[in-house]
Amino acid sequence: MAGSIRARPPGENSPAFQIEIPEASITATDQAYLNLEAADVQLILVHVLPPYADNIDYGQIFPKINGAAASRISETRPGLNGKVLRINLHARPGFELLPGNNALEVQANDQNGRVIAATFNLHTPAGACRGDGLAKILGLTALGDLLHAGVMMDRLIQLVVECGVSFSPSPATDQKLRNLGAEPKLLVAIHNPAAAEFRSYQSHAVRLDQVLGLLQAHVPESTIMASVEDNGVTFQVTPEVEEKLRQAGASQKLIQSVRYMAGADVADAEAKALSLSQIRHLLENGVVSKDRVFTLVQQRGVNFRLDRPTENLLRESGANEKLMRAIRDAADQYATTH
Repeated sequence: MAGSIRARPPGENSPAFQIEIPEASITATDQAYLNLEAADVQLILVHVLPPYADNIDYGQIFPKINGAAASRISETRPGLNGKVLRINLHARPGFELLPGNNALEVQANDQNGRVIAATFNLHTPAGACRGDGLAKILGLTALGDLLHAGVMMDRLIQLVVECGVSFSPSPATDQKLRNLGAEPKLLVAIHNPAAAEFRSYQSHAVRLDQVLGLLQAHVPESTIMASVEDNGVTFQVTPEVEEKLRQAGASQKLIQSVRYMAGADVADAEAKALSLSQIRHLLENGVVSKDRVFTLVQQRGVNFRLDRPTENLLRESGANEKLMRAIRDAADQYATTH
């Protein structure tokens, strides 16, 4: 009878798939979470290992990149140990790795009717949202390519919310994107990514059990910290929680990062508005990522008015345009009530 199994079925020691990324110096591994130093990766190799490979035909291996079917940029060849799926991310526009987490899903159908699947999470730096990466990933043409490639709408909205766009939205750009399949909500996000309705598209906060699980699975701390700093955490850091983290192998650096994300080292209660000095401290000392400061501003507001000198101070401290929009909205709300 046909069935479905993951890459490493219970009770079996050997994985069905391994991933290799030569440009990132990542040798073949079945590790599910990988931290990349840059998003500019062209070639990804997925090894289909025996005994699974022996019962899988070459045309029955189907990859997806961030939800978009990637068979047209892939080819399967014989390998030294099973079969090798070669994925060329530069073969067509729209398949480049994006800032934050990227999901590479692989599914294969074997000759017995079973479905074998695995997901690899490739985390790239948030820096891909800035500088040259911004124009490359979030320009009008590139957004159109992503739509044409079938990247999920929620993923595109999340990318717009996290990074902004490198073009000025207008009725003309809206029409171009609409012709390529953009839904109304994506267009709204492009015009106002800081709107309250898009808070749910920010990365989901990390639970304590997830942090402990990643530590116990020996996921690199750099990957865990990137996830924590991108997403925030859902729990308060008490002495008991710190002890659980230490017992799971967390370093003091990771614990400190978690404390900041939980608000333990941010002055005043979580619900209180942020002061100018607090925001500058968070930005200048690298306490949290700009995305986390953006979230805190949206959640807590600010307790100051925004004039030109204040805006200059914030920009000197490292505030980007996305963060400035959120601060400007929060400062306007403060001004109307004080």
